[in-house]
Amino acid sequence: MRLILMSFGLVFTGVLSTGFFLLAQEGPNRSLTAPTYYISVESRLENETLVRFHGLSNLPAGSVITITVRDFHGEGWDFYSDEMHSSVNDKGQFDGKLAPQQGKTFRRNFILVADFMPYHPDQPSSVLKIVGKKGEFLGGPENPQRFQVSGWMYGLEAIARTL
Repeated sequence: MRLILMSFGLVFTGVLSTGFFLLAQEGPNRSLTAPTYYISVESRLENETLVRFHGLSNLPAGSVITITVRDFHGEGWDFYSDEMHSSVNDKGQFDGKLAPQQGKTFRRNFILVADFMPYHPDQPSSVLKIVGKKGEFLGGPENPQRFQVSGWMYGLEAIARTL
């Protein structure tokens, strides 16, 4: 009986080791996909008059992302930059830089907000065919970046702390 248990243990260990080896070999080559659309963005304060940003998204190429720099003010926001638009390229990247509104300056810990909205600004028709004219194909409640506005319109929002 002891010999059978030892044999079983050796076989079981061999099967587990082989499985882990195969998973490890598959790891770097495996293509990962997101279950819904997403936006990811980072923000860097260059000085009090310049913020640079870089982002990634699996939205269709040509999607226009609206970028602003803001700070919290009570229950809402104070805007420190005007809207800037950056398009997602074929590699899923977007980037750019922002200047402050007249009479304002940037500082550390402001918030850079990246919004995708099918209704603002005008999106290419090729993008709307995929995400929907009202953003109805951006994912359901399981997408933590999705937001809803009146008229059953949907968008995506990501924020980054400006460092």
